Amino acid sequence: MQDIITKQFPNWGFHHNYNEACNRRIWVLWNGDFKVNLVVISSQSITCFIEATQKFFFSAIYESNNAEEKRDLWSHLIELQSSVQNNPWMMAGDFNVIAGIEESSSIAKQGVINNDIREFADVRIQLSMLDHHYNGPLFTWTNKQEKGFEARKLDRVFINDIWLNNCSISSVEFLSPEVSDHCPALIKFQQEVASPPKPITFFNYWTKHHQFLQIVEESWKEVVTGCPMNVLHNKLKRVKAKLRAFNKAYFGGISLRIADKKKELAKTQMAVLNFPNDSTLIELENNLSYELQDLLLVEASFYRQKSRIE
Repeated sequence: MQDIITKQFPNWGFHHNYNEACNRRIWVLWNGDFKVNLVVISSQSITCFIEATQKFFFSAIYESNNAEEKRDLWSHLIELQSSVQNNPWMMAGDFNVIAGIEESSSIAKQGVINNDIREFADVRIQLSMLDHHYNGPLFTWTNKQEKGFEARKLDRVFINDIWLNNCSISSVEFLSPEVSDHCPALIKFQQEVASPPKPITFFNYWTKHHQFLQIVEESWKEVVTGCPMNVLHNKLKRVKAKLRAFNKAYFGGISLRIADKKKELAKTQMAVLNFPNDSTLIELENNLSYELQDLLLVEASFYRQKSRIE
C-alpha cells in the first residue's frame, strides 16, 4: 500500500483500516489546505473530523454482507453518535443493503421486505440520518451479468439534520461505474453559482385573494417521491413557481391595471350621467368602483411592504 500511495499520491495524507479488517476494505486519502483528524477506525468504517471551510465529521463506510457484522457496524455508529453530538455528520460508502424494495430490480418484482431492510430503517431513525439529495441514477451497483442481470442501490451519502443548517452548499452526484460494479459518489462542498435563483417575496395581499389557499393546497398535495429532504425541496420549489404565476396573473403590472380600470370607470360614470335610469350601467359602475378600490389597496400594500424590505 505504501508503495502505491508514494507513486500515485505523493505528499497525500491517508488512513486505512488494514489492522482492523483482514480483507483491507477502506482507504481515506486527502490533499489540500485542511485538517483531517482521525477519530476512530473499525473493520467497516473510518471516521474523521474535517477542519476546512466547514467543520464536520465524516465516516467512510464499507459494510459487510454478513447480518451479524452489519449489526456490529450499526452499534458502532450509534455509539459514535455521542461523540458527534451537535456537529454536522456525513456517512458515505457501500452499505450493502437497500432501503426499500424499489431499490432492487429483483426484489421490487417479488415485493418482499426482509430483516436487513427493516433493521436499516430502524438504525437510520436512531442516527437521524437522511439521504443527501443527489444527481445520477437510482441504482448504484450491478452484478454485471448478461443473464439474471440485477441492479441495486447499495451506495449512499447520508447526512444528519445538523448538516442541513451548517453545510448547505454540499452536492452529491453518482457517476458511471466504468470498470467497477459500483457507481462512485462525487461529493462537492462548493457549488458554482453563476446567477443565484432570485428569492420569492411573499406579499401579504396574496392571502386576501379567494384562490390563494386553493393554489397552495393543490400544489402541496401533488405527489413527490424520494428522500424526505428531496421531497420538501421539490414541494417548496413547485409552490414557489405556482405563486410566481399566481402573482403575475392577478397582480402583475398593478399600476397599469389601475390606470386601465380608472379609464373604464370614468367612461362608465359618464354613461351613467347621460343615462341615469339605466340599472345595468349603475351596477357596472359600482362593480368597477369596488374593483378599483381593491387594486388601489393592493398597490398600497405592495409599496408599503417593499419599503420595509428595502
